[in-house]
Amino acid sequence: YPEEYAIIQTTLAFAYFKSQERNQRENLRQATTCCNESLKIHTKESFPEKWAAIQLGLAMIYSKQAKETPKKSTKQMFSAFSLALEVYTQKKFPKEWAEIHTSIGLEYNQCDYGERRDNLERAIHAFQQALLVYDRDTYSKEWAKIHSELTISYLYRIEGERSNNIEQAIRSSKL
Repeated sequence: YPEEYAIIQTTLAFAYFKSQERNQRENLRQATTCCNESLKIHTKESFPEKWAAIQLGLAMIYSKQAKETPKKSTKQMFSAFSLALEVYTQKKFPKEWAEIHTSIGLEYNQCDYGERRDNLERAIHAFQQALLVYDRDTYSKEWAKIHSELTISYLYRIEGERSNNIEQAIRSSKL
């Protein structure tokens, strides 16, 4: 029963990820192992949506691990997001696509690895991508959250003229 095994592994991964018991580093290691076991069955070709969801789970795990191993875990996290976007396209899964871009933007906004200038530009780009789906009428809460994050990103932005960045922040906050 390979699919049942994969489902159990995915469920275990979530349980390890959420567990407050034992050592968090060990829990995250176990969660990663369970995700990788599930991916042996839930391949992109056979189960694309499950595969993409597991990639998102891995991105969350790597995000938590980034505090201890920033270089390795941060790269793995953004790689997992990118893999999930191969399935969760804007055309087929617009809400999921926008959610992933929102997560990418949030991660870049608080990323300690890499150049701060580049991370802020990537965050702004990811938030702008999310706004291609999140409009004020249909997704008002998400739309407002993104504009709030864009305001912060523009206020801290290093690229460009400071006065232009402040104007962008003001525009983002007034929409």
